[in-house]
Amino acid sequence: MAEEILRGVFAGDFAVALHRAAAFCHVVASGRADVSEGSRAVMQAGRLQAMAEDLTACARLWSAGELE
Repeated sequence: MAEEILRGVFAGDFAVALHRAAAFCHVVASGRADVSEGSRAVMQAGRLQAMAEDLTACARLWSAGELE
C-alpha cells in the first residue's frame, strides 16, 4: 500500500491513508525501539514516532478541510 500511495494510485479517502501510514509508523517505531540496540536505533524510533504523530494530525486536518 505504501508504494501505491507514494505513486499516486491510491483512490480512497486520503484521511484513511494518512491514518494507516501513521499506524504503520507507530508499529515500526515500537519494533525498532524494542528489538534494536544503541542510540541510533532509539533516535530512528523517535523520528518514526514523531512522523506518526504528524501524519495523525494531518489526517485530522484533512478531514476538517483545513490541510493546506
